[in-house]
Amino acid sequence: MSLTEVRNQARTLANNQQLDQAMTVLREPLLQHPSDLNLALDLSHVALSAGRYELAIRTTDNALTYHPDSPHLLFLKGNACRLGGLFADAAVCYHKVIEQNRELPHLHYYLGVALQYSQQHQDALEAYSTAHRKSPGAVTAFRMGSMHHLLGNIEKSIENYRIGLQIDPDQQQCLCNLALALIENGQAAEAIEIAAAHRKRHPTDTMAYANQVYACLLGGQAEEAAKWLDLDQLMLTSELPSANDGDFYDLVADELKTSPRLNNIADELHTARNGFLTEELDPVKGQALFQLQDELRTAVGDYITGLRQQSHPWTAIIPDQWDIKLWGNLQQSGGHELPHCHPRAMISGVVYIQIPQVIEEGSDHAGWISIGEADESYLNTRPDWSVDIQPAVGKLLLFPSYFFHKTYPFHSDTARISVPVDIVPI
Repeated sequence: MSLTEVRNQARTLANNQQLDQAMTVLREPLLQHPSDLNLALDLSHVALSAGRYELAIRTTDNALTYHPDSPHLLFLKGNACRLGGLFADAAVCYHKVIEQNRELPHLHYYLGVALQYSQQHQDALEAYSTAHRKSPGAVTAFRMGSMHHLLGNIEKSIENYRIGLQIDPDQQQCLCNLALALIENGQAAEAIEIAAAHRKRHPTDTMAYANQVYACLLGGQAEEAAKWLDLDQLMLTSELPSANDGDFYDLVADELKTSPRLNNIADELHTARNGFLTEELDPVKGQALFQLQDELRTAVGDYITGLRQQSHPWTAIIPDQWDIKLWGNLQQSGGHELPHCHPRAMISGVVYIQIPQVIEEGSDHAGWISIGEADESYLNTRPDWSVDIQPAVGKLLLFPSYFFHKTYPFHSDTARISVPVDIVPI
């Protein structure tokens, strides 16, 4: 089979979403012809489509030894590094391509993304600004606004978010961040207006409801804010059926501790401090986790049924079809969670797997969870509207995903282990 026939066969397989087969078809010929640029490009493309970022990086790296200045290889490697979380390496690749062709706005945009997640916010702002000058768009305006926001330039961030909404009045991220920036800037009336527009255009975006709460608080509409932050009506505290089965929770803890998806949390992209997080769990691969997911699915279904019987307006957006997502959170001594909410979910919560004795004793609420108090971006937050809850093995909390929550630091030789829960529409 000629190389042209190999590439055509792989392309047909990839078009039919048979990505593993396509990669298999391309790999052996590339081993025999390692300098063939087209084979390397094809395999890198398919690997990216399949989410095989490490393979795409290895393939482009090998091909770059033969074609060190190929902009296509450098761009593909940059994409693989960016999607694989190697943002500094991605930025290097994009810089090299831009040096060869400065007229492509998407290169500057991707460079901005890589720089942003490398915490180089000023450089990211410059890259996004260049992309926007070359091809004005609502997304690049949002990105410029978000960089000004992170750099503390609130007025400039507001200006850029407004530019984005002039281009696309429905741009979800501009609506969300403009409301937040207006709250931070003390502009209550417009913040309430933008939050309302956000909810109308994107009723399932939970951040619209968070902004609604704190814009109303800023504007003196405490009753309206309290309607959306109704801890008594909208939050569930219960126990799973297995709550008294210590051996079962020991098995869950062991499965989490040995999970190949466990990663140290050591960067500013996480709200958790001093511990380990897993990526999204696959409960099928753990017998105890599979049982836990089954119990959670039943509990969530009952919670949703109860919510639907209430008259609260938020219950109208709860989807009929939903999926449950789980991950593990293993906090070490001194660990805690900064105030945050879950913008990509509808309902969120947590079930506790292992609790150190100091948390059980309840001294100074060490290791407890606090629900209802926003982060410092919302300058008008109301601590008196929050509630502190003591964790216990098998205890389950469920609440709307726009409810901010945090945990208090604790000190112990025993890890505090929990399984956060997100309910997402399907």
